[in-house]
Amino acid sequence: MWKKNTGSINQPFNEEEFPEKLVVHIVDKERIGQFIFPKHALLAYGILSDGKNQGKMAFRVYPSWEKNLNNTARKTQKWQTQYFPALSYHYDKTKLEKL
Repeated sequence: MWKKNTGSINQPFNEEEFPEKLVVHIVDKERIGQFIFPKHALLAYGILSDGKNQGKMAFRVYPSWEKNLNNTARKTQKWQTQYFPALSYHYDKTKLEKL
């Protein structure tokens, strides 16, 4: 998740040019879900660059069904969960509409 600058060098997106939401669709065998990250969350977790953060050109996502995670991954999953409506079987329509 990066852009090329005028010198064709990869760099993270900044907050001004990034859309309001990033949707990451997950299909893992019979499980399906979508991360729907609002721009403010990507800024808060240092994924987009701004005056304070350099930003990142990649980040990992951890669906709610992933269980064998190290401490760092669990911490990441914890903040990501609020932006992940699992869609495999039953889903929370209200949560999905809010995102």
